[in-house]
Amino acid sequence: MERFVVASLSFDDTDRLPAQLTVFVQMKVMVTKNICTRAGIANGSRGTIAKIVLDEREPWSEESGHQGCISLMFPPAMLLFKPAVSVIPEVEGLSGGLIPIFPEQGSFNINMTSHVKVHRRQFAITPAYAFTDFKSQGQTIEQVIVDLGKTSSFALDPFHAYVVLSQSRGRETIRLLREFDDKLLTHHPSEDLCQEDERLYCLAKATKDCN
Repeated sequence: MERFVVASLSFDDTDRLPAQLTVFVQMKVMVTKNICTRAGIANGSRGTIAKIVLDEREPWSEESGHQGCISLMFPPAMLLFKPAVSVIPEVEGLSGGLIPIFPEQGSFNINMTSHVKVHRRQFAITPAYAFTDFKSQGQTIEQVIVDLGKTSSFALDPFHAYVVLSQSRGRETIRLLREFDDKLLTHHPSEDLCQEDERLYCLAKATKDCN
């Protein structure tokens, strides 16, 4: 019963740590917590898994290693993470800008007949092959496919469109996934802002004429 209740909880209700996580070498991932802000490993940071170091308690055999995909009993002891953007010198003993990251310890409560507190050890990462503009603000993405189409959960506006369209280095590195409403780029996002721009323009013109 406890497993069913935990499985029904949202991502935020489990301290932002997933119940299961698929990882592989060269996998592109995004960090979901502020792990080490000084090293640039913060919520929204992107990078690549360079190496997986298993927990020493993990049962292992050469046969299981040849299956291509295995289920672990314990989270890996460590992942060597190569950030997309490095902000610190190389870690001693590691080359290529690699940074070790470790499982996070989280806890959350579930409501049953009695009060139950659950503790979870898991890496605070998620696959980074698709993500929202909110998670990618301020980042430059070398190759990007953008979806400006209608969604079922919220309405897009010109501000969101600007964020995603400004994340590439130019027309050669960005593609649109599907058709979208032209008004998203042709309609002024705020009538009040438009009026304020006009007021400031008239004020600047009047000031210039006075001089």
